Amino acid sequence: MAEPRCLLYFFERPPQQVGIALQVCDYRLPQNPRLAGIKHLNRLDQVLAAVELADEKEGLLLDSSGNVIEALSSNIFLYCHGQWLSPQLNNAGVAGVMRALLLERVLPLLGKAVQCRDVTLVELAAADEIFICNAVRGIIPVESISGELQWSPRGGAALCDNSRDLQIELNRLYPCFAV
Repeated sequence: MAEPRCLLYFFERPPQQVGIALQVCDYRLPQNPRLAGIKHLNRLDQVLAAVELADEKEGLLLDSSGNVIEALSSNIFLYCHGQWLSPQLNNAGVAGVMRALLLERVLPLLGKAVQCRDVTLVELAAADEIFICNAVRGIIPVESISGELQWSPRGGAALCDNSRDLQIELNRLYPCFAV
C-alpha cells in the first residue's frame, strides 16, 4: 500500500504595489450564470483579454452587456458618492477570496456597507476611489484607467482615506498584507 505524501511549496509574496494602471479590454466576458462567481481553472477569457494589454497595465473586464466585472486576476471596488460598490457576479466573473474577506469581515468591522450590483463605466468614471484586490496582493489602489474610459483619482492620490482605512484594517487583521 502506498504511503501518502505531502508536498509543501513556499513562494515569497510579490512586492506590495503602490498603485496600478488599468486598461479597459475590448474583449467582453460572456455571461454564464452557471459559472459566475465560481473560482475555477478555466482562465481562457482572461488569456484572450490579456493579449490586448499595453505594458505594465492590468486589464479591466466588462461583460457582454458592458457592465464592469473585474480585473484580470482581481476583484474591483469603487467608492462613489459616499458609497462602496462592487460589481455583482451573478452572470460573469470570479468571486475571489479577498473580495469575500472584505465584504464579510473587514468592511463590517469598520461599519461600512457595500452595495453589490451592476456597475457601469459611467459610475466607474464618477468614482472618487477605486481599488482592485486579491488574496495574493491584498488591496491595490487604481492610479488610472485608460481605453474606453479615462479616469484618474481626484487630487492625484491613488490611496485615499476610505481605501486607506480598509487597507489598515486588513493589515491589522492579517499582517501578511502589511505594506
